[in-house]
Amino acid sequence: MSLSWWWARSIGAVRERKDDELAAVPQHSFQSVALVVGSTGIVGTSLIDILSLPETPGGSWKVYALSRRPPPPWSLPSSSSLTHIHVHLTDSAAVADALAPLTDITHVFYVAWSPRATEAENREANSAMLRNVLSVVVPNCPGLAHVSLQTGTKHYLGWDPSSSSARCPPRTHPTPRTCHAGTAPTSTTTKRTSSSPRSPGAAAPLEWTGYDGEEKQFKVSEAMAGKEAVWAEIVRENQLVETHLHDVADWWLMDVVVYGYGNNWKLLDSMNKSKEHGFLGFRDTLKSYNTWIDKMKAYKIVP
Repeated sequence: MSLSWWWARSIGAVRERKDDELAAVPQHSFQSVALVVGSTGIVGTSLIDILSLPETPGGSWKVYALSRRPPPPWSLPSSSSLTHIHVHLTDSAAVADALAPLTDITHVFYVAWSPRATEAENREANSAMLRNVLSVVVPNCPGLAHVSLQTGTKHYLGWDPSSSSARCPPRTHPTPRTCHAGTAPTSTTTKRTSSSPRSPGAAAPLEWTGYDGEEKQFKVSEAMAGKEAVWAEIVRENQLVETHLHDVADWWLMDVVVYGYGNNWKLLDSMNKSKEHGFLGFRDTLKSYNTWIDKMKAYKIVP
């Protein structure tokens, strides 16, 4: 699949999604059947949008969208080409019950990740979840052709158990969250409380917010503490999908990205090794910010 095509379609897919596009594909015409594991996350949401389009390579696609909780209001509805399944991946028996009947899967896109307090706990929990899925799909799906396992900085940073910012709060709502998209509600709430939006970290990351110097760094999670009532008022006034402030973004992850783990070290992320091995695709950071803020607006998560 062309990375340039993927990038172009992922930017505009949420604006073009139409229910009749799904209904227009007859059940008997599916060429590929995808299991998207982690379908309400930022990657899973994009996958479902794109796989549902009739011109997507390898299609037409039938999609099983698997998530821990029922799909949120902005999700595409179930149809002949899209089936939502909610099951907790740590429950091997429940996973087997949910996936055993799905014998037509040809592609698995595993984009789920469950944060734990330490790296050892991360490895144990997430590898068990992956095994629970593949142990059912592999023997039951004779047409299985490809399994895609997502990895990235968020998956293998490692966690310092002595740092409070490294301890990950559990998700309570299936919002497609990301530290990038979190800038929108941060700006909105700071404007509402009459404080000037400013950068929490170093000088480079957020040019539009201004920068007050290293000595005035702050943690986003601390800045957003106590703002629940403000966010609830914003939701009501703008007729947004009902969410709690902690549902909208991973505030702890924003602290990790722009501030460090609380031990005053900064995150330097290099893709050089991946490029040396032929993974040359990339996304422009500023365009990614704007794309996901636009998507959150389209979903009526932020004003």
